[in-house]
Amino acid sequence: VRSLKDYYDTPTIVLSLSFWSVVLSSSALLLGYFFQIDSLDFILAAFVMPSASDWMILVILSIFATLSQLAMTKAYALSKANIIAAVSYINIPMAILADILLGNGLPGLISGFGTLLIIFGGILVSLERKKKISHDRC
Repeated sequence: VRSLKDYYDTPTIVLSLSFWSVVLSSSALLLGYFFQIDSLDFILAAFVMPSASDWMILVILSIFATLSQLAMTKAYALSKANIIAAVSYINIPMAILADILLGNGLPGLISGFGTLLIIFGGILVSLERKKKISHDRC
């Protein structure tokens, strides 16, 4: 993303991402109409028309997702990717918190352990990068 900022502005990059997301999602919905595979029902599913209240939720989520993507793309353009990636690991505990608030409870033991491994890996990457930078300056 950082090298793209020399050629494209942030909204153009986000629009391109959004366009390809729609193309891939629509393809999955179209395939889901013809093929029913139970183990892939999270990817390949037939389209179900949302209700009016679902449309409101989708519109609100779309607005926040777009604003979030604009901010993230701008951050990657202005700073080093490893710094932004390390900070973005906050998404994991926030997603767990949202899941709990929506009534789905705590994650299972394996999911919790996997989450801790991902967060630990992110911390190690950021610490290693800091150590390398301070070593290069000496």
